[in-house]
Amino acid sequence: MTTLRQAIVASVVLASCLVLIIVFSRRPIPDHAMHILITLVAISIVHLLDLFVFKGEMMRLVKKVIEDTSNRVLDKTQARLKEMMAEESESFLEKTHESLRKHFALLGNADKIGLVAIYKNREEALDDVIDSLKKAEKKVWILGVALTLAFELRADILETLCQKMKNVKGFDLRILLLDALRSPAVFRTFLESSGEDVEAILQTDPEAPDKEQPYFLQTLYTDYNSTYKRLSALSKKILWPCIRYYAHSPSFWMIVTDEEIFLEPYTYGRPPGRDKEGRIGGGLPVFRFRNLPEKGTYEILCDHYDKLWLTSDIDLFQVEARRFDRACVLKRILDRGWAWLRNAQAVLHPAANKKPNEDRRRYPRYVFAPRFKIPIRLNGGTEVEAEVVDISRTSIRLALTEGEPPKPGQKVGRGDIEQPLCEDVYLVRRLWEKDAKLVCKRVDDTGFVLVDPRDVTTEPASSTS
Repeated sequence: MTTLRQAIVASVVLASCLVLIIVFSRRPIPDHAMHILITLVAISIVHLLDLFVFKGEMMRLVKKVIEDTSNRVLDKTQARLKEMMAEESESFLEKTHESLRKHFALLGNADKIGLVAIYKNREEALDDVIDSLKKAEKKVWILGVALTLAFELRADILETLCQKMKNVKGFDLRILLLDALRSPAVFRTFLESSGEDVEAILQTDPEAPDKEQPYFLQTLYTDYNSTYKRLSALSKKILWPCIRYYAHSPSFWMIVTDEEIFLEPYTYGRPPGRDKEGRIGGGLPVFRFRNLPEKGTYEILCDHYDKLWLTSDIDLFQVEARRFDRACVLKRILDRGWAWLRNAQAVLHPAANKKPNEDRRRYPRYVFAPRFKIPIRLNGGTEVEAEVVDISRTSIRLALTEGEPPKPGQKVGRGDIEQPLCEDVYLVRRLWEKDAKLVCKRVDDTGFVLVDPRDVTTEPASSTS
């Protein structure tokens, strides 16, 4: 813009100089030169008018248009923004009101049941738990599996409890732990161990030395063992009577003191991201309840603990003997619950081509332990004796005591069953009427499976027994 202005001014000056020269020289000027000069002067005048008159006016008009347009856009924008802010504010207030209503309702319900805090896990609750134990003047009740995760029965905690037992008259101390030589503990071990270890536990020779039994190397048993050694070193007169082992399935990790309870529910679920092997506890929040003037959650949980304590009849004295005879104790557990434990193993640790936690049975199988014998009739009417292995709604698995089993597709009849009517016999009679014939569907190492011809397509090809 500056360069253009300078060019215009230079043109005007040049034209003026030429006119002055012509005027003062008093010489005749050719017509074509005069035309050129007049043209240059006209152009200069036009540029001057445009520069100093019209351009200024144009700029003022342009500025006014821009200002008017900007004001209109700004007014509309401000109006729309106010509308949007009003809408957002109204929506925000509604959401806030609803959220506060829900939260106040939740807080009100929490207060009614005595819930005063929720911790993400035991680690987060640990300091408050220790503080509550130290402040207790009447009782401390402790419930867990082996108490080795986050909250441990450390030497300082045991010393604190021991001093309370010595110095506080009538102080009620109870410690309940899971007996690792019970079927609930074996099942929990199956949940916390690898498929190979579980298979080894079931297949180990019962007569083998107990040091060769993999069960005693699994996490649950080693935790149980280490806690026992720590507790057995305590004063037999003071603390031994306060410790018992329960045979029930674990339900809570719980600490009860004079006026409050810390509780974490136990489940068989494994927390996301945790290894497929190892402890399954410690995955849920810890709830803290206070004792209310009106009876409620605190009393219910205390009653739960009291029933568990009264029905647990194993203490450190008996545990010492059970640990000494642990191989025989475990053998009895496996013998009594073999069918159920084998099925649990197949479901919890399926083969490579099966999905975990997949129920592969249309109808559950009932396994007979011990087995009983019934007469059956093969093709040709030959009657032989067979053992009943298991039964479902549509099929029965048998094993011949001698001879060749029927071939797939062959029909098999039932003879007279002489055993007195009981649950087992009733199941067989209900599935297999005397005059009816079942069809052999498959033969495997455990026996042969007979199915009702009307349901021949409903029974799955695999068995979990």
